[in-house]
Amino acid sequence: MNIVFLSVGVKDGSAFSRSFHLAKGLVKLGHQITLLVSSKQVRGEIEIRDGVRIITFFDLSPSYIKRGGASLLEMIQRIFFLFREDFDLVFVDCGFRPTTGIPGHLYAKFRGVPYVCEWWDWIGKGGIYEKKSKKYQLTLGMIDDFFEKADKRHADGVVALSCCLKERALKLGLLEDRVCVIHGGADIDVEHVPDKETARRLLGIARDAMVIGFAGMDDQEVEDLRPFLEALRQLKEHHPDFIWFSTGGFLREDFRKKYCVGDEYREFGWVDYKTYQCCLASADILLLIQEDTLINRARWPNKLGDYLASNSVILATEIGEVAEFSKQYNPNGIYFTKWDKDNVLSSINSIYADSAAMHVMAELNLRIASSSFSWDKKAIELALFMKSVMSSIHKRLSS
Repeated sequence: MNIVFLSVGVKDGSAFSRSFHLAKGLVKLGHQITLLVSSKQVRGEIEIRDGVRIITFFDLSPSYIKRGGASLLEMIQRIFFLFREDFDLVFVDCGFRPTTGIPGHLYAKFRGVPYVCEWWDWIGKGGIYEKKSKKYQLTLGMIDDFFEKADKRHADGVVALSCCLKERALKLGLLEDRVCVIHGGADIDVEHVPDKETARRLLGIARDAMVIGFAGMDDQEVEDLRPFLEALRQLKEHHPDFIWFSTGGFLREDFRKKYCVGDEYREFGWVDYKTYQCCLASADILLLIQEDTLINRARWPNKLGDYLASNSVILATEIGEVAEFSKQYNPNGIYFTKWDKDNVLSSINSIYADSAAMHVMAELNLRIASSSFSWDKKAIELALFMKSVMSSIHKRLSS
């Protein structure tokens, strides 16, 4: 098939990785993929990467507008571009935003091709909406809440990232064969990923340090880290060689003061992909502790695939899709804990108390990433679902 991906992602930036990995996997299966994403720059360009045609457009909009999929200039350019092309299927990641949903639905309707969208998070009321400011809730939040559901109701197929969101799609009236769950994958198709010792040397981390890492720092995800942050004082007192790091955004200043975050913390921020892999490879333990909330039950933490491929132990809470993943891929190297300071602290100490078991757990995670959970496997799942959607549409039209 000739498929167009409409993404809110920024090329080599936020929300780009999942769409690109799936697109690359579909190309390997023989499909033609065009991926429309935003650009960090003003100018647009066309790039062929791993067989995927990646297209960005000229856009003067601020970066936060681009990241939010709200650029009207980009939306208009995408519409004009689409109607000059001949695609068999439209695939959209966040269809409730203007740069994705409006061009995608218009093209699908007027060209008579299937519209398949993803459902990443519970965006509206009850979910992320509740974490936002009153200003957002009374303005953009109302629009997001409406279009999040409207986008799915009018889709020919919905790819949910969790069982929770699949159930929500079914309650909206979608048929069972029009909804599937496809988790994020692990990137194993990369050369020269460093081993732990090399990664630490490249990052300036002591070879024998006790290293704990967290990927994807932002103002919301840091809320899940509270039990770990509360345990920092004791970790620093009992382990002089302890350090921890984060990638992504920056740790809030109020959290730094409240939890006495000091020199033990390395904040790498937004880094290129190779450095990101190096960061994860340097860790003994990677954190995926989540509070039991609707937001966390509904989401799929994309970092899990990256964690699996890093050859590290994962410390997690048994919430939502992580719990389902653990049941499906057992044995694994996920160490479950409760979401409170004492349990997180004792779990970390227990993991470090048995270095042999820690090595085995890390190897199990890498094995799962390599054999069962690669992005290529996820692309195969997506291709089968797209084929199923195409078939069901053809049957309805012929009957």
